[in-house]
Amino acid sequence: LRSADWRWSIVALALSAATYIGAAMSLSGFVAERLSFFRTLLVQLAGSFVTLVTPAAVGGAALNVRYLQRKKIPAPVAAASVGVAQVVAFVLHILLLVVFAAIAGTSTKDSIQPPKWAYFVLAGLVVVALAVLAVPAGRRLLRARVSPIFGQVLPRLLEVAQHPRKLALGIGGALLLSATYILCLAACVAAFGRPVPIASIAVVYLTGSAIGSILPTPGGIGGVEAALTAGLTAAGLPGAVAVSSVLLFRLLTFWFPVPVGWAALSFLERKQVL
Repeated sequence: LRSADWRWSIVALALSAATYIGAAMSLSGFVAERLSFFRTLLVQLAGSFVTLVTPAAVGGAALNVRYLQRKKIPAPVAAASVGVAQVVAFVLHILLLVVFAAIAGTSTKDSIQPPKWAYFVLAGLVVVALAVLAVPAGRRLLRARVSPIFGQVLPRLLEVAQHPRKLALGIGGALLLSATYILCLAACVAAFGRPVPIASIAVVYLTGSAIGSILPTPGGIGGVEAALTAGLTAAGLPGAVAVSSVLLFRLLTFWFPVPVGWAALSFLERKQVL
């Protein structure tokens, strides 16, 4: 990390900070009630501390629900609002992955050659999904898990859709969140003097973050680093540069915000916002 270009590192740090603005915009957009942007931003920062002890997709969501409940929003509505934000973010994530994968695949210069183990993992996931759908008990379990989510999310989404500005804010925030993470990873790679086409960077980040979101480890520790490193290596980076770029990226986006998140959490608790 000592060999990293400090100018690109500062750019990456600024982009890392901008991710919290995107997260605050996304939550505010999918809540019909008016929220303080500053406090909503602090809640997203506090989530960076909470993810140290919770899986990536759990701690932040629970904190947002608690925040909305403190704003006198009923618990079912608060959970539905956070659920809408997560569902929209998931759909946009998949769409961005498809778009950037298509862009990267149409150019031999930007093409990515996935490692062979990725095909086996993908085939295994398909087999597991088909097995679950083929067994009646599996279908009942899936229905029991999915039905409550859509029963809460769809009505809330329809309510927010009646306010175009709110909907635009929520979708714009989700897109800004993904874009700043992608650009941050690109800046971390550029800090070591080995720029990679942005389409390839986007595919690597979107794939790695998807893996991290389903891992039970706090913040996806271990799996995210491995997935991003493998992706950057497949994109043509030397192994040492890929590892260094990923370590810098995770330092700026995961570890560096932790003390700031702790301070934000303490402040919000003192103000009885959480």
